[in-house]
Amino acid sequence: MRHVIHVYTEPGVGPLSRAWRLAIRRAARRVLRCEGVDEPVVVNVTVVGEMTIAQLNQRMRGKSGTTDVLSFPNLDCWDDRADGQRENARDPETGRLDLGDVAICLPVVLAQAKQLQQSAEREISYMTVHSTLHLLGYDHIDEAEQKQAMRAREKAILATLGDL
Repeated sequence: MRHVIHVYTEPGVGPLSRAWRLAIRRAARRVLRCEGVDEPVVVNVTVVGEMTIAQLNQRMRGKSGTTDVLSFPNLDCWDDRADGQRENARDPETGRLDLGDVAICLPVVLAQAKQLQQSAEREISYMTVHSTLHLLGYDHIDEAEQKQAMRAREKAILATLGDL
């Protein structure tokens, strides 16, 4: 089984280093492995600038301003309740399931990494883990239980990635 993680860069954001592209792919694949995704899937990650993320945030969430990452899942959830949705999200040529799209705002992520005094690779990996979990149905609208469960999964998966 082979998952495909596409990494795109919005024109004007500048080239994304090979290490950061690998970090994104590695983090997304690790989430899929840790969550037991046993069928081939596609995840599309686009690295964008502040203007694009602000426009997406306004249009899709009704919130003004920038944010670090946005996820746009094709399924409501990953479990059996999504069986009816899966066929609509499956590529007829490859048989892979399109989990959805992620937009990572590079300037915001780099600023956060600096503020948290950690590597850009670690922060990009964290954003990828976070957003890929969203594609699988995790959420944190409920600031208590859901958020704690999601944070616990993020922490466990990041720990499997080693030192970043």
